[in-house]
Amino acid sequence: MEYRYTAIILGKRDIGETDRFYTFFTQEGGKVTAKAIGVRKSNAKLCAHLETGNLTTLTVMKRRGMGRIVSAFCEKRYFSEEISLEVSQEIIYILSLLDRIVEENEKDEILFQLLFSFLEVSQEIIKRGEEEKVFLLVQGFLFQLLWQLGMAPHIQKCTSCNKKLSGNKIYMSAEYGGVLCYECGVSRQHTFLVTQDTIKLLRLFSSHSLVLLTKIKVSSRHISDVRNLLNIFFTRLAR
Repeated sequence: MEYRYTAIILGKRDIGETDRFYTFFTQEGGKVTAKAIGVRKSNAKLCAHLETGNLTTLTVMKRRGMGRIVSAFCEKRYFSEEISLEVSQEIIYILSLLDRIVEENEKDEILFQLLFSFLEVSQEIIKRGEEEKVFLLVQGFLFQLLWQLGMAPHIQKCTSCNKKLSGNKIYMSAEYGGVLCYECGVSRQHTFLVTQDTIKLLRLFSSHSLVLLTKIKVSSRHISDVRNLLNIFFTRLAR
């Protein structure tokens, strides 16, 4: 049976002497893995169309087990020489993370559009010479990814007593799934203090599109604080 996909290439793995497994996230069927035969030969035509990060239209033939990629055409390349190594690593991290945590063959058009939007906005701000904004965009994407997976931290009220947050001392707990007021957080294990600014930034992530997030001015320290926080939740998710 033949399947046609609009896909974003997440990653690849060499097998044998000339073949590869490719993983891609598709608009039509979620994450899919398929084999490309002979793609590492010097005269292979498919290879350039299947580079990591490409938006590609491809056809997969499938009978039993894993399908085989029989055609591919790159619609858009999101990596170029204009992108620094540091920013490239951030984008590759997003793609590899999706490859690790998303189950195969579960259609999710909203998640596909979120990833597509992330790549589009990243490319636009890099073209404008605003590469530093990618680091904020990555954190916004990660929070919205958690939200889409139903794993985002609760940030409006204390997850233990349901009271509104007050004061400067706020705790966060992956075990409790979000913020804790000072009274609840100080008496529990595996909690950590977060700032009001970090909570405000997370709330912006929850209410703003990725495009709007690029208009926000945030210090690198606050971006780092949010990164550390979200890493805790993704580490828990990957268990």
